Amino acid sequence: MIASALYIQRCKIEATEEDSDETYLGLTQSDFDNDPFRRYASTQVDNMDANHRQYHIRHFVDFGSFDATTTLYHNQFSRNWYKLDDITIGGARESLSSALNNPVYLAALKGDLDLDGSAANNLTVRANNRDYYATGIQTDMASQFMIAETDHELEYGIRYHYDKEDRFQNEDRYAIIDGVMSRTDEGASGSNANRHATAKATALYVQDEISTGNWTIVPGVRYEYIDLKREDFNSGEIRENTVDAIIPGLGLGYDFTDQVRVFGGVHKGFAPPSPSSTNDDNEESINYELGSRYQGNVFSAELVGFFNDYSNLLGECTLSSGCDGGATGQQFNAGEVDAYGVEFSLAYDAAPVFNVRNDISLPINFNYTYTQAEFQNSFVSAFDEWGNVSAGDELPYIPEHQFYVSAGVVAPKWEVHVAGKYVDEMRTQAGSGSIPSGQGTDKHFVVDVAGEYEIFENTRFFGTVDNLFDKEYVAARRPAGARPGKPLTALAGLKFEF
Repeated sequence: MIASALYIQRCKIEATEEDSDETYLGLTQSDFDNDPFRRYASTQVDNMDANHRQYHIRHFVDFGSFDATTTLYHNQFSRNWYKLDDITIGGARESLSSALNNPVYLAALKGDLDLDGSAANNLTVRANNRDYYATGIQTDMASQFMIAETDHELEYGIRYHYDKEDRFQNEDRYAIIDGVMSRTDEGASGSNANRHATAKATALYVQDEISTGNWTIVPGVRYEYIDLKREDFNSGEIRENTVDAIIPGLGLGYDFTDQVRVFGGVHKGFAPPSPSSTNDDNEESINYELGSRYQGNVFSAELVGFFNDYSNLLGECTLSSGCDGGATGQQFNAGEVDAYGVEFSLAYDAAPVFNVRNDISLPINFNYTYTQAEFQNSFVSAFDEWGNVSAGDELPYIPEHQFYVSAGVVAPKWEVHVAGKYVDEMRTQAGSGSIPSGQGTDKHFVVDVAGEYEIFENTRFFGTVDNLFDKEYVAARRPAGARPGKPLTALAGLKFEF
């Protein structure tokens, strides 16, 4: 008879709702400098109406010689983002990013130039009405055993995953007179996009953590099989593609002492094309890391170097990246890309220095990351963030320097933390040398504060203040124009534990 323990380990249900007046249209640099939170008149009807539901249940069974954990999950996200998409003047239709650079179109965006809402002079507002579904089941099994004085922790599992995107979009035409918009033509539901994109994926993996003496060796391999399909109900077009890949990896570790450890690894990276893409090439890379870790009673530190060697990097054209709507979903190959850098982190409890009570800690944390990412070949791409690329150009939206520092006080019934994060300027378009004006974000340092207090047993009040000093900076220039980072924001609530 085999003794076993069987129970539900975790059950989670989440529900969120959003109603926000968000837009894709940013600002010109001069308008951003005057007021980074200004909105142009042409975005007055822009609105995001969204809801999210998540269900998650985890089941655990222990058979003694091995155990198994099975997770079932389902996510559903529905949204209708009704937002300005483009502008037409004199019969010439321009994207938002192009319109920002044209004084006549910019005047209409600001509401300083009237448009009558006809086919030749209008604002186009798109109802990006979509539903997303993701559901699946995963079973992970583990067993421990010894072979010739060598300890083994074997893990293996299987996952089946299904996700679906359902688009049912339309475009409306608007006039703007004296800065006030009015709808002049309502598009039929589904006329802009009426399609489904699905993916069915099966994954199997196995890895063995082998310990012998001071060495730890972790070989592993994963197999992925993905069936992709897109059905366009307006055109009748059906695209289908299947992808499979074997993805190996190897990790190594050596303990010099109980506190000092060196480690490294070599792992293959893989990402499939999207169901909407006509590109059948996978994204592939070989990723290397080498580092050392010190773990003491009150102090710990880690230093890691990494090198990611992409043989084919993929970029996807989306409206949020500023891409023209006609190419939405198309993927582009960047070929070889090298990304490398170093990460350093430390953690320290300063309580012994200040001789505070034994039940109080004073945690201090610091993390720094240096990153370089460069294209290794020259090409011309219709993907706007890349454009005309020369070998050696840097990738957009990757900061060279960033660091995080925090200090706090943690007591049994309360805690408070102050944290600061620095992010270096980033390119918004591929290039090299100094970043041209209007093609980069602003470097910035933002301070946040968070705390909580136990009101009753298993009940805590919490509060956060993000961007305490209300720092203003350009966080992005996509989809169209300069966009600010989050302003001073306060949040408070209650936590319950059952």
